[in-house]
Amino acid sequence: MKTPSIMCATVGVGGHISGGGAGTLMRRYGMAADHVIDARIVDVNGRILDRKSMGEDLFWAIRGSGGASFGVIADEPFDM
Repeated sequence: MKTPSIMCATVGVGGHISGGGAGTLMRRYGMAADHVIDARIVDVNGRILDRKSMGEDLFWAIRGSGGASFGVIADEPFDM
């Protein structure tokens, strides 16, 4: 499976999306982070949050500002 725009072979899909998802196919498909439809994150208190329970502000923040700043991202399904 090819993600929308990975440029660096040493970065995994999760790191790529958490960093915004800029790359070679960005002009055609947009940023990879724009295609994330949900996320599951484990916050500092150990709670598992999905898009609905974390709120739109945190969901927006983990898609491009380095998600590790806010918790551990366990799952990020995205739409191709």
